[in-house]
Amino acid sequence: MRIPAGSYLCAQCTEEERAATKERLMALAQSEYGAKPSFILEIIVVAGILNWDYEVQIPIEGGA
Repeated sequence: MRIPAGSYLCAQCTEEERAATKERLMALAQSEYGAKPSFILEIIVVAGILNWDYEVQIPIEGGA
């Protein structure tokens, strides 16, 4: 599978905030851009030994 090129909404968050962050970005993509993304990327961002956060990315074009 290839990740499509284009514009994405991105937000960094903790594991505890991840679900709320996905919901917030999906709502923003739909209300502000009229996008109905068919996928969400969740990336682990390593900040140090045993220390990481997440980055949620949602396409706002070409994702439907």
